Amino acid sequence: MALGLAVPAAQSSTPEPIVGGEPASPGEYPAQGYLEVDLGEGVAWFCGGTLVAPSRFLTAAHCATDFGTPIPPEAFRVSLGEVNLDEVKAEDVYEVDAVEVHGDYGDPTGSSNDVALLTLSEPAPYQPLPWSNPTRPTSGTPERSRRSSGGARPRPAETRATSSWRLRCRS
Repeated sequence: MALGLAVPAAQSSTPEPIVGGEPASPGEYPAQGYLEVDLGEGVAWFCGGTLVAPSRFLTAAHCATDFGTPIPPEAFRVSLGEVNLDEVKAEDVYEVDAVEVHGDYGDPTGSSNDVALLTLSEPAPYQPLPWSNPTRPTSGTPERSRRSSGGARPRPAETRATSSWRLRCRS
């Protein structure tokens, strides 16, 4: 008896774009940034983040740590103000002076409290992302946002818990 398996061919082309997405216009999302992390010796990665104050950049803690160990500020570069990485100029790139990883990152599970705040070496000239009041969302609800990304529908207590960490931004 022969057993046949259908295996898809390996793809060597560029992945398909986001379904239903469209390119952003220049200047449309100036608070959205590109984070480069370079530990040297060929160890590097990139992440995204958001400008939340003129010199504060919010990203994921898993982007700011190396297996749980905080990464030194000099390993980071933040690019802001461009929607195409090929058009990033020297004045769009910011050094990082400090890295603050949530004190409870990974507790109780590896992905808990996955947030870090980077202090840029100089204030960026872009409008930071406006904060919304969690009791009066300005567009959609946390429940709708989470469900639309494929997650399980949160209970009300879970929705409140997602905004319980307060950021104290000192710019």
